[in-house]
Amino acid sequence: MVFSTPDWHVLCLAALIASNLPVATAHASASSFSEGSSTEAVCESFVEVQLESVDDLLAANNFERALDIVNVTIQRCPVPEAESALNDVYGAWFQHTQNGGDVTQVPDFLASITQNEHMSTSSLSGFSGRIATALSSWVGRLVDRSSMGRAHRYCRQYSQYSGQTFRLNYLCGTAAYATENHEPAIRAYESIVNNWDENQSYVRWDEAAEDLKELYMITTRFNRAFDIAKRLAIRNPTPETVLSSLITVRGQMLSPIAHHGNILFEGVTSDRIVRHVRSETERIRFPDFVIGVYMMTRDARSDVIFYDSGTIAPPSMTDLERLSGNVTMLQSTQDLQRAWLISPIDSGYFVVQFVSQTSSEENVFLENLLGDIQSERRWNRLVDQQLSRSYTATGSAVASLLSGAYLADVSLGRFLTVFEESDILSYFAIQDARESLVHSEQFARSGLGYDDALWQRTSQTPALYHHEIEYNGRRTYEVIWPMYNDNEWTGVVRVGIRSN
Repeated sequence: MVFSTPDWHVLCLAALIASNLPVATAHASASSFSEGSSTEAVCESFVEVQLESVDDLLAANNFERALDIVNVTIQRCPVPEAESALNDVYGAWFQHTQNGGDVTQVPDFLASITQNEHMSTSSLSGFSGRIATALSSWVGRLVDRSSMGRAHRYCRQYSQYSGQTFRLNYLCGTAAYATENHEPAIRAYESIVNNWDENQSYVRWDEAAEDLKELYMITTRFNRAFDIAKRLAIRNPTPETVLSSLITVRGQMLSPIAHHGNILFEGVTSDRIVRHVRSETERIRFPDFVIGVYMMTRDARSDVIFYDSGTIAPPSMTDLERLSGNVTMLQSTQDLQRAWLISPIDSGYFVVQFVSQTSSEENVFLENLLGDIQSERRWNRLVDQQLSRSYTATGSAVASLLSGAYLADVSLGRFLTVFEESDILSYFAIQDARESLVHSEQFARSGLGYDDALWQRTSQTPALYHHEIEYNGRRTYEVIWPMYNDNEWTGVVRVGIRSN
């Protein structure tokens, strides 16, 4: 289609005025468009004039103004020359922010290039590395200035680029960790540890691995915490690194107590139930590495004590700032042998405190492990040994809390999620004094690998009974805990604990 000169000139000027174009875009006079010119020829002349103005603006480092002109040019005449100019402007802007120019323009550069509708997918992909580099320079500046919150927001906003380089993973992981955004911190540190770059100087492998281990413990990913602790010990076999792996195993074995305390005391704080759980817990023989089980006020003072070995030391307010989710495992910042499993509840916190101190028998075992640190058999024995020392107490404590929930008419179905997600727990079943099964989760009588006589005998036990059995063909420890209500025997709680 061919426009007469006056018609095209009017349309062009109207478009320019309506779009509030920079003055440079109005340089195309009517004489530039001879009558009978094709649209292609008109665009060619228009683009040429526009891009001359762009060159002048780039020389003055006025990148945003240059982009205004290029964007309008593409909108009016989407020809390859205009689209190429868009890449040229962003390339020049990137160079300006990185090569002694103005790094404070990085946020504007990032926002513009990632939101520009005229950037094709292929063009944006071609800038991926430069976007990551710009992001890295800006986030690094924020981290150096301890602006961790802003650094994390930029990493989150441009998450598709924030994992592209080792340095970005390190910076974004550091910012996420410092602001207690644990999931992105874990992803970043996993990438650092598992894709190690020997040529970088930002962090040592053992430092990154220690941070990752702590993140796993905070979020109660105990299997992963143990795996990374084992890698640390194999890489640097010392008593300290072996004990670090030991404390992750103990945390996993004791964590069901904290999870059940969270569910019970998040909704139940009656004196009657608290007294019941305390009287039940006092009958439990905890291993010597368990220091205490107690409730704590919001200002970090121990309140109700269910079990106390005599050396309870509640976590500090600083420690409590690191809590995450329903249950968190923390190591003391002042004494690395001390640790807690902490669960927020209505009245404050439910706490299981323990240590990494070992018995003389364990010391011999750990010395042998140090001498044969690569042995999977010895590492598996470490886990088995800790399980054999703790399963009776863990099962008894879980049963005590379940009996408290049963007496308080708390919905026992609320505990199902704990059993579904636990690597330790297998099932629970509550029987009343008539041996009737009143509630169970993940349990079937047919799965128990023993006869009716033993079932009947254990259903009537007035004292703790525990044994190793097969449940659904798997080796399992079963703990049968007698329920008492004001010294009256009212039934039993069965808890199955996986033995592997």
